[in-house]
Amino acid sequence: MGSPRARRDRVAINDERILDAAVVVLDQFGMDGLTARRVAEQAGLSTGAVYGRFENTDELLLEVWSRRLRTIVRAGLERSGSLADPEIDDPDPDVPVSYDPVLERLGAFVIALAPRNDVLAEVIIPEVDTWLTGMGIGPGSPPDRRAARAIAVGTYFGAMLYGSVSDALHPEWGLCLRWWEQSRGREVEVADEPKTAVVPAGVDVESGDPNLDAMLLATGGVMARSGVAGTTITRIARRAGVPRTAVYAYYDSKDDLVQACVFQAMAGVDVRHRRLKAITTPHGVASLAGRITDPSSRAWRRRRVEGLLAAPTSPAIASAILQAEVESENDLIMRFGLVDPAAEHALRQLVRFLGVVASGLAVVPELSTVFDGIDWRLALSPIVGAATDEIFGEQRSLQPERS
Repeated sequence: MGSPRARRDRVAINDERILDAAVVVLDQFGMDGLTARRVAEQAGLSTGAVYGRFENTDELLLEVWSRRLRTIVRAGLERSGSLADPEIDDPDPDVPVSYDPVLERLGAFVIALAPRNDVLAEVIIPEVDTWLTGMGIGPGSPPDRRAARAIAVGTYFGAMLYGSVSDALHPEWGLCLRWWEQSRGREVEVADEPKTAVVPAGVDVESGDPNLDAMLLATGGVMARSGVAGTTITRIARRAGVPRTAVYAYYDSKDDLVQACVFQAMAGVDVRHRRLKAITTPHGVASLAGRITDPSSRAWRRRRVEGLLAAPTSPAIASAILQAEVESENDLIMRFGLVDPAAEHALRQLVRFLGVVASGLAVVPELSTVFDGIDWRLALSPIVGAATDEIFGEQRSLQPERS
């Protein structure tokens, strides 16, 4: 049977194998696809060996968080926060990446998913909330410092999520960070208007077909509660108040409807309009952030986040996101009527940067309330101001062509 020490060593080795296997399974199948059977097969152990150490997948996931993800995610948050810290003379010039991008991305996934899992929410949300508050993103911190750090952290989460979709969506971080560095020292004139004016009304789906709108909104609501894997035609029909046959009149399968929902969240007409306004008006990008972080926009926010989370394990969803983003970019480029390839490239980078920030801000409010009270105009306007100055020069105003 071996000595007690040998048994302890064997258990410790098996624990490490199980945790390493769980990371691989999470990367391949997502959190909804994490099962004891898959972990056991990946680790070369029996299912009983997994259940002998962990009561269920929630317990296993918490152990993965504790022993694989926690340290690396915290380091990434601290690096991203330092980019916006005026007390640091020479911040790291590289985009916040860790020595293991897979673990950092999985950490962002787990945090994004925590609100819809009671066990994760009880453990992870308070911990991350404490980290962010300790970094100066909290009610007791100076507003300007809190806002700047909030944007840096939002960008960090967005980069992790975007990285899971495709390299084609990556901004050129060197360019983005130069804009960020230039913007830190800029003086920003904030319009004297009520804070409520920054946060528009809730987001709606507008496909032009009321029945289709109801189904897309219902799909987003089910995804927000159960994730892509837990979304079914029956649940969608029940939430939309229509028979199952009505859903099949529009789509052949649940997968088709989910893809349409994700595409609509990423590239709907309303989203394109807001992105254009975010670039062309002094506080447009701040209003975009306000809407993203507004509690009333949760259904839209979760549609976007759930799509990004499902993209690594669903080529169809990844393709839908890519198509939506490229169409949005092309739409904006056409509206601006740019003919200079360098200016067009720079504008694409700015649009992608805004998309990354939006994705990050869509994740962070799901897990924390530490951003309450931030004036997003103060946080975001200098970024866009410095970026547009660099693209078009101080003398040229950034305005779209009139149709």
